[in-house]
Formats: sequence, structure tokens, C-alpha cells
Amino acid sequence: MSFDPSTQPYDEIAPGDLRHRITFQLKQQVGTDATGEPEYEWVNFATVWADVKPIGGRELVAASNIYPEADTRIVMRWRRDLDPAMRIFWHRPTAGAFVDRQFDICALNDVCERHHQLMIFALERPIERNV
Repeated sequence: MSFDPSTQPYDEIAPGDLRHRITFQLKQQVGTDATGEPEYEWVNFATVWADVKPIGGRELVAASNIYPEADTRIVMRWRRDLDPAMRIFWHRPTAGAFVDRQFDICALNDVCERHHQLMIFALERPIERNV
């Protein structure tokens, strides 16, 4: 059973609720090209346990009023070192194989401003490797 913040107190996250491993990636300058333009590469910043769910139904309608592009909700333990300029990479196991998924961060929300949970609204994007 997946974590549902609507049925559980916001400051309680059981370890089994966070069953997905996601990686936050940060865009860093790695040099310059022949014309002097900066070249960037996505590098892994932090890998954490989280609950990744598509937003659907009533929640999609409510979320679309605030974050119109978001199609995914990610819940994890709170961290202060994350930034919306990062992206999220999920190397997800599926039926004996792995499926790579990539998300742009729309918003980072400190649930109830208690530094217990972080709720992320994100938009899934086609996979880009170090672009």
C-alpha cells in the first residue's frame, strides 16, 4: 500500500511507505566549448527513499490550480538542501527490467512547515542524458 497523505497524519511516514529510490540531479558547468560557451552536465546530488505517485482525479484538479504542469506527486522525508532547479531521476524496476523516468520539479513543499515531510510536485519529461 502506498503512502496517502490524506489518510495519515502529516508528520508520520512509516519506512515501508517510501519504497522508491529516486536521485536528485544538479546541473553543473563542466567546461566550455570551442566558442567559449559554457558546457553543462547533470550530476547526481542525492539518492533518497520516496513515494512516487501520478496525480489523478480530484487531486489533479486541486493541484492544477496551483501547479498546472505537475503530473506526479513525490513524498519523502524533509531535506533542506534541495532546489527546484534540480531534476529527479528514477531508475524504476518493472517486471524484471528497469525503466528510467525523469522529472522536472515544479514545487518543493515543506508539509505543515514542520521539517518532517517534503511533498514535491513534478512533471515527467522524456529522458535526456546530460543535456
